[in-house]
Amino acid sequence: MPILEAIHVVKRFRIPKRKPGLWGATRHLFYPRFETKAAVDGVDLQAESGERIAYLGPNGAGKSTTIKLLSGILVPTEGSVRVCGLVPHRERLRHAANIGVVFGQRPQLWFDLPVIESFRVLRDIYRIPTALFSSRLDDAVERLKLGPLLETQVRNLSLGQRMRCDVVGSMLHCPKVLFLDEPTIGLDLTVKDDIRAYIRDIADRSGMTVFVTSHDLDDLVALCNRMVVIDHGRKVFDASFEQLLGSYARDRVLHVILDEQPEHVLAELGRVLEHGREVKVRSAGNHQLSISFNRQQDSPAELLSVIASRCRVRDLRTEESSLEAVIRLLYQGLLPLNAPGK
Repeated sequence: MPILEAIHVVKRFRIPKRKPGLWGATRHLFYPRFETKAAVDGVDLQAESGERIAYLGPNGAGKSTTIKLLSGILVPTEGSVRVCGLVPHRERLRHAANIGVVFGQRPQLWFDLPVIESFRVLRDIYRIPTALFSSRLDDAVERLKLGPLLETQVRNLSLGQRMRCDVVGSMLHCPKVLFLDEPTIGLDLTVKDDIRAYIRDIADRSGMTVFVTSHDLDDLVALCNRMVVIDHGRKVFDASFEQLLGSYARDRVLHVILDEQPEHVLAELGRVLEHGREVKVRSAGNHQLSISFNRQQDSPAELLSVIASRCRVRDLRTEESSLEAVIRLLYQGLLPLNAPGK
C-alpha cells in the first residue's frame, strides 16, 4: 500500500460575491451571492515510503490546499485521501503522530514560550523518549546553529530564525511523512543549504517521505527526486526530474572558440551539420561558433569531430537547457503535457 494516496480528490470553496461599498455590503447581507471554486479538481496522487516529491505550480494552483487535505486540516469535497493507511480528517490524533508539517508563513511553535520550551512541549505531545529527544535536539542545534535562539521567545525571532526552529520542531518525532510548504522562506543562502542538508540527511537515515512545495527550485532539486505539477487544481505532470529534462530539455548548445574567424567555414559547416538534422550553426563573433542541437540525435563529440576536421579548435563548452526554463514553459502551457502520471 502506498504511504500516501489521493484518489480523485476535489476541494471546492464557496466564495462570497458582492459589489464594493456600503450598498454592496448591505445588499449582500440580505441577498447573499456566492460562487463555487475548485481549488483542487480531481487530483490523483500516490507516493511510496521514502519518496521525495516536489509539488509545483503557479500561485493559486492549489498546492497549499493539497497539503492541507493530506495533513487533515481540510476535508475533501469529493474523493478520498489516505496517509499511512489513515484517513487524515477522521483519525486526526493517530494521523498527527505520523506526520510533520511546516507552513512557511504560519508559525508552528508557541509564540509566548521560549524555543526550548516549545520543543519540550512537542517532546511530551509526541511521547519522545528523553534520551532520543536530547540526541535529536543536540544534532539540530549543532547543524542549524540554534544555540543562541533556544532561550528566546518565539515571538521575538526573525522570520528566518523562526523557520529554522519550525523545521526542527516538525522533525523531532521523526515523522513518516514530512509536508513542507515554502520551508526556506526568509532564509539566507547559507542557512538554506544547512536546512536542505539537515532534511535530506534525516530522510536518508529514516526513510521519511518528503512532500515539498516551493518557488525556490534549489529547494526542490536538493530535496526531491520526483516532480508533480498542478495547475488550476489539476495535475498536469508527474515524473522524475530526469524524465522532465529528457522529454523537454532536448536542446543543447555547443560553443566553440576557433583559432581563426569562422565566416569562411560557416556555410560549409551549416551544409554538413544541418542536413536532415535539428542542428543550427551561427557565428557568435570573436572567433566563436555556437551550434544548437538535439541531444537525442547528436552528441557534442560527433559535432566537434566535424568542426575539427575543417578548422582548429582552441576551446569549447556545452550549455544545457535549465530546469528553471523548462518549468517556466510548463507554467505557461507551452509544452505538451503527456508524461505518464503515477
